[in-house]
Amino acid sequence: MTHLRLLHVDDDPDFLDLSARVFEGFGDRYGVETVDDAGAALDRLARGGVDCLVSDSLRTATGEAFVVAARRAATDLPIVFCTGSEWDAVATDADAAGTAGYVRKGRGDFARLRETVDAVVGDATPAPGADGWVVVGRHDWNADDELVVTLASTAATLQDVDVEALASLSRTVDVEALEDLLRSATVDVAATFRLEDDEVAVRTDGTVAVRPAT
Repeated sequence: MTHLRLLHVDDDPDFLDLSARVFEGFGDRYGVETVDDAGAALDRLARGGVDCLVSDSLRTATGEAFVVAARRAATDLPIVFCTGSEWDAVATDADAAGTAGYVRKGRGDFARLRETVDAVVGDATPAPGADGWVVVGRHDWNADDELVVTLASTAATLQDVDVEALASLSRTVDVEALEDLLRSATVDVAATFRLEDDEVAVRTDGTVAVRPAT
Protein backbone atom coordinates (compact mmCIF):
# COMPACT_ATOMS: atom_id res chain seq x y z
CA MET A 1 0.00 0.00 0.00
CA THR A 2 1.24 3.49 -0.87
CA HIS A 3 2.48 5.38 2.16
CA LEU A 4 1.59 9.08 1.79
CA ARG A 5 2.96 11.87 3.98
CA LEU A 6 0.26 14.11 5.40
CA LEU A 7 1.25 17.39 7.10
CA HIS A 8 -1.43 18.76 9.43
CA VAL A 9 -0.94 22.35 10.63
CA ASP A 10 -3.07 23.77 13.43
CA ASP A 11 -2.38 25.98 16.45
CA ASP A 12 -4.39 23.65 18.71
CA PRO A 13 -2.04 20.86 19.87
CA ASP A 14 -4.93 18.80 21.28
CA PHE A 15 -6.64 18.75 17.89
CA LEU A 16 -3.38 17.79 16.19
CA ASP A 17 -2.86 14.93 18.64
CA LEU A 18 -6.38 13.68 17.97
CA SER A 19 -5.88 14.02 14.21
CA ALA A 20 -2.70 11.94 14.30
CA ARG A 21 -4.38 9.20 16.36
CA VAL A 22 -7.43 9.13 14.09
CA PHE A 23 -5.42 8.87 10.88
CA GLU A 24 -3.30 6.13 12.44
CA GLY A 25 -6.56 4.33 13.19
CA PHE A 26 -7.41 4.37 9.48
CA GLY A 27 -4.47 2.10 8.72
CA ASP A 28 -1.04 2.54 7.14
CA ARG A 29 -2.02 4.53 4.02
CA TYR A 30 -0.87 7.81 5.63
CA GLY A 31 2.05 8.88 7.73
CA VAL A 32 1.07 12.00 9.65
CA GLU A 33 3.27 14.87 10.75
CA THR A 34 1.79 17.66 12.87
CA VAL A 35 3.02 21.25 13.30
CA ASP A 36 1.41 23.96 15.44
CA ASP A 37 3.30 26.97 14.07
CA ALA A 38 3.10 28.55 10.61
CA GLY A 39 6.81 29.35 10.40
CA ALA A 40 7.84 25.83 11.38
CA ALA A 41 5.35 24.42 8.86
CA LEU A 42 6.88 26.50 6.04
CA ASP A 43 10.31 25.18 7.04
CA ARG A 44 8.92 21.63 6.86
CA LEU A 45 7.42 22.24 3.42
CA ALA A 46 10.75 23.57 2.19
CA ARG A 47 12.31 20.17 2.93
CA GLY A 48 9.80 18.47 0.60
CA GLY A 49 8.35 14.98 0.85
CA VAL A 50 4.82 16.08 1.75
CA ASP A 51 1.94 14.64 -0.29
CA CYS A 52 -0.95 16.64 1.21
CA LEU A 53 -1.30 19.63 3.51
CA VAL A 54 -4.21 19.95 5.94
CA SER A 55 -4.34 23.38 7.53
CA ASP A 56 -6.37 25.54 9.86
CA SER A 57 -6.71 29.25 9.06
CA LEU A 58 -3.37 30.30 10.56
CA ARG A 59 -1.40 33.47 9.81
CA THR A 60 2.33 33.86 9.32
CA ALA A 61 4.42 36.30 11.33
CA THR A 62 3.79 38.93 8.63
CA GLY A 63 0.02 38.48 8.82
CA GLU A 64 -0.30 36.60 5.56
CA ALA A 65 -2.59 33.60 5.37
CA PHE A 66 -0.48 30.50 5.94
CA VAL A 67 -2.13 28.59 3.11
CA VAL A 68 -1.15 31.34 0.64
CA ALA A 69 2.46 31.22 1.83
CA ALA A 70 2.32 27.43 1.68
CA ARG A 71 1.20 27.58 -1.94
CA ARG A 72 4.27 29.62 -2.88
CA ALA A 73 6.47 27.13 -1.03
CA ALA A 74 4.88 24.09 -2.69
CA THR A 75 3.19 25.04 -5.95
CA ASP A 76 1.68 21.63 -6.74
CA LEU A 77 0.81 20.43 -3.22
CA PRO A 78 -2.85 19.53 -2.56
CA ILE A 79 -4.12 21.70 0.31
CA VAL A 80 -7.21 20.95 2.40
CA PHE A 81 -8.61 23.69 4.63
CA CYS A 82 -9.76 22.14 7.93
CA THR A 83 -10.95 25.05 10.05
CA GLY A 84 -13.63 26.07 12.49
CA SER A 85 -14.23 29.20 10.41
CA GLU A 86 -17.23 29.53 8.11
CA TRP A 87 -16.49 29.30 4.39
CA ASP A 88 -17.24 32.97 3.82
CA ALA A 89 -14.50 33.90 6.30
CA VAL A 90 -11.80 31.87 4.54
CA ALA A 91 -12.97 31.84 0.91
CA THR A 92 -10.62 34.61 -0.20
CA ASP A 93 -7.58 32.88 1.28
CA ALA A 94 -8.73 29.52 -0.05
CA ASP A 95 -9.08 30.88 -3.58
CA ALA A 96 -5.71 32.65 -3.42
CA ALA A 97 -4.04 29.42 -2.27
CA GLY A 98 -5.91 27.20 -4.71
CA THR A 99 -7.04 24.87 -1.96
CA ALA A 100 -8.46 21.56 -3.11
CA GLY A 101 -10.93 20.97 -0.27
CA TYR A 102 -12.67 22.49 2.74
CA VAL A 103 -13.81 20.68 5.87
CA ARG A 104 -15.45 22.45 8.81
CA LYS A 105 -13.51 21.51 11.95
CA GLY A 106 -15.51 20.15 14.84
CA ARG A 107 -18.12 17.53 15.69
CA GLY A 108 -15.53 14.81 15.14
CA ASP A 109 -16.03 14.71 11.38
CA PHE A 110 -12.70 13.03 10.71
CA ALA A 111 -14.36 10.54 8.35
CA ARG A 112 -15.19 13.45 6.04
CA LEU A 113 -11.66 14.83 6.39
CA ARG A 114 -10.22 11.43 5.45
CA GLU A 115 -12.53 11.20 2.44
CA THR A 116 -11.54 14.71 1.34
CA VAL A 117 -7.83 14.00 1.70
CA ASP A 118 -8.24 10.72 -0.21
CA ALA A 119 -10.04 12.53 -2.99
CA VAL A 120 -7.48 15.31 -3.45
CA VAL A 121 -4.45 12.98 -3.47
CA GLY A 122 -6.14 10.55 -5.84
CA ASP A 123 -6.79 6.83 -5.57
CA ALA A 124 -9.61 7.56 -3.14
CA THR A 125 -10.57 4.78 -0.79
CA PRO A 126 -13.64 4.60 1.43
CA ALA A 127 -13.15 5.63 5.03
CA PRO A 128 -13.05 2.44 7.09
CA GLY A 129 -15.06 1.82 10.20
CA ALA A 130 -18.32 -0.07 10.54
CA ASP A 131 -21.42 2.09 10.19
CA GLY A 132 -19.49 5.35 10.15
CA TRP A 133 -17.66 4.93 13.46
CA VAL A 134 -14.31 6.74 13.73
CA VAL A 135 -11.87 5.85 16.53
CA VAL A 136 -10.79 9.04 18.33
CA GLY A 137 -9.03 7.77 21.42
CA ARG A 138 -8.43 5.03 23.92
CA HIS A 139 -8.93 4.88 27.66
CA ASP A 140 -6.30 3.09 29.73
CA TRP A 141 -8.13 1.14 32.42
CA ASN A 142 -4.87 0.85 34.38
CA ALA A 143 -4.17 4.59 34.44
CA ASP A 144 -5.15 6.96 37.24
CA ASP A 145 -7.54 9.02 35.08
CA GLU A 146 -11.21 8.11 35.31
CA LEU A 147 -13.24 7.33 32.20
CA VAL A 148 -15.20 10.56 32.57
CA VAL A 149 -11.94 12.52 32.12
CA THR A 150 -11.14 10.69 28.87
CA LEU A 151 -14.66 11.23 27.54
CA ALA A 152 -14.80 14.89 28.55
CA SER A 153 -11.38 15.64 27.05
CA THR A 154 -12.29 13.89 23.82
CA ALA A 155 -15.61 15.71 23.59
CA ALA A 156 -13.97 19.05 24.30
CA THR A 157 -11.55 18.53 21.43
CA LEU A 158 -14.16 17.24 19.01
CA GLN A 159 -16.79 19.84 19.77
CA ASP A 160 -14.54 22.82 20.46
CA VAL A 161 -15.96 23.52 23.92
CA ASP A 162 -14.36 23.89 27.33
CA VAL A 163 -14.11 20.78 29.48
CA GLU A 164 -15.87 22.71 32.24
CA ALA A 165 -18.88 23.12 29.97
CA LEU A 166 -19.28 19.34 29.76
CA ALA A 167 -20.53 18.84 33.30
CA SER A 168 -23.76 17.63 31.72
CA LEU A 169 -21.90 14.48 30.65
CA SER A 170 -22.41 12.93 34.07
CA ARG A 171 -26.13 13.67 33.78
CA THR A 172 -26.27 12.03 30.36
CA VAL A 173 -24.78 8.73 31.39
CA ASP A 174 -23.71 7.07 34.64
CA VAL A 175 -20.01 7.04 33.74
CA GLU A 176 -18.91 5.35 36.97
CA ALA A 177 -21.28 2.45 36.39
CA LEU A 178 -20.19 2.30 32.74
CA GLU A 179 -16.54 2.17 33.77
CA ASP A 180 -17.19 -0.62 36.28
CA LEU A 181 -19.11 -2.59 33.65
CA LEU A 182 -16.50 -2.32 30.90
CA ARG A 183 -13.51 -2.78 33.18
CA SER A 184 -14.88 -6.06 34.53
CA ALA A 185 -16.32 -7.42 31.27
CA THR A 186 -14.94 -10.77 30.18
CA VAL A 187 -16.19 -10.47 26.58
CA ASP A 188 -15.84 -7.69 24.02
CA VAL A 189 -18.80 -5.34 24.44
CA ALA A 190 -19.51 -1.69 23.65
CA ALA A 191 -21.64 0.91 25.37
CA THR A 192 -23.06 3.76 23.28
CA PHE A 193 -24.69 7.04 24.21
CA ARG A 194 -25.42 10.41 22.65
CA LEU A 195 -23.41 13.53 23.47
CA GLU A 196 -24.90 16.62 21.80
CA ASP A 197 -24.58 16.02 18.02
CA ASP A 198 -22.39 12.92 18.27
CA GLU A 199 -22.97 9.29 19.16
CA VAL A 200 -20.15 7.95 21.35
CA ALA A 201 -19.12 4.33 21.86
CA VAL A 202 -16.74 2.90 24.46
CA ARG A 203 -15.50 -0.67 24.10
CA THR A 204 -14.09 -3.15 26.56
CA ASP A 205 -10.56 -2.52 25.25
CA GLY A 206 -10.93 1.19 26.02
CA THR A 207 -11.48 2.29 22.42
CA VAL A 208 -13.52 5.50 22.16
CA ALA A 209 -15.26 6.08 18.81
CA VAL A 210 -17.73 8.65 17.51
CA ARG A 211 -20.07 9.16 14.60
CA PRO A 212 -22.63 11.87 13.81
CA ALA A 213 -25.90 11.16 15.59
CA THR A 214 -28.86 10.44 13.35
